[in-house]
Amino acid sequence: MVGLKIATVTDRSAAVAVVRLTGDLDGRTVAELDQALQKAFQESFTRLIVDLGSLKYTNSAGIGAFIKITKRIRSKGGDIVFIHVGKKTLELFRSLGLDNVFKIMTDETAARAHFLKPPAPAAR
Repeated sequence: MVGLKIATVTDRSAAVAVVRLTGDLDGRTVAELDQALQKAFQESFTRLIVDLGSLKYTNSAGIGAFIKITKRIRSKGGDIVFIHVGKKTLELFRSLGLDNVFKIMTDETAARAHFLKPPAPAAR
């Protein structure tokens, strides 16, 4: 088993944390991911970019962690964007209907631009 490597780069001026995942995300490694995402959130980063470009494998444990942090961040007015989503992971997201829940973008530039957009006006 490869394990999971997590690298986090923060940008305080934009309140953005970029979390890059390398390796396998499964029941053995999901606690590491959860800890890294929670740490970023607790440090007031409510805009997370999760780079899945080097993620080799994920299963329901990893998907569950993504759902958990997405709900938590959005409940506090923040958001999370997934970038460089591989074909197998994207197929998994689609099969679960999560491509309609998660924001999926091509790269970090697109994700950062998303965070700069003003929020949509509330429906009346």
